[in-house]
Amino acid sequence: MPVIGNPFPKTGNTLPVSSFVLLQDFAWRHRIALCRRALSSKGRGASSVGEWKLANPRSRAYKLQLSEQGIQLFLRCHGRLCGLVGDFLPYGSTLFVAASLLRLCPAQDLPGELLAPDIKGYGGRLVRYVGTSPTLSGVVQEIASRIEESGLVHPSPQTWKIFLAALNHMETASDRELLGIFCAVAREIGRPPGRSGNP
Repeated sequence: MPVIGNPFPKTGNTLPVSSFVLLQDFAWRHRIALCRRALSSKGRGASSVGEWKLANPRSRAYKLQLSEQGIQLFLRCHGRLCGLVGDFLPYGSTLFVAASLLRLCPAQDLPGELLAPDIKGYGGRLVRYVGTSPTLSGVVQEIASRIEESGLVHPSPQTWKIFLAALNHMETASDRELLGIFCAVAREIGRPPGRSGNP
């Protein structure tokens, strides 16, 4: 049987090729098992890679059209939320929290949020994309429907304008409101509350 080079110089032993292949196979199987275990723990108890994927749907990119002031607004909201939670957060978490806050506004207040004087200054030609849960589209559709029903905003608001209104509204929310919403949507944005000692 052919042998490979001397992998054990201290003992002087050589290793048959068939044994080497078996060792390689064992190493790869071990790595795969470790990966499955890591993915399983990420999936909050999922027992396989497939289940982990089902428990964590892919994110979707949402378009924002911002001015320089609009970018600063987003960064202020994001920095504040990260500070309250005490951890690094994806930008998508901030967008989801902002939209979720706006959705809680009484129906009679929603048109005013969208028509606030600040909104026009926050919109611009700087296009940015933020990735977060696909379920955010349902939150935005609900907000848009409620605004349309009011009959006070024409034409129907574009999604990026709803995002600006949401961020503008988020900036005026209390710390308690922000943390409450964050905890309510934490699993939706892929960050269970209580992880690493945070809310």
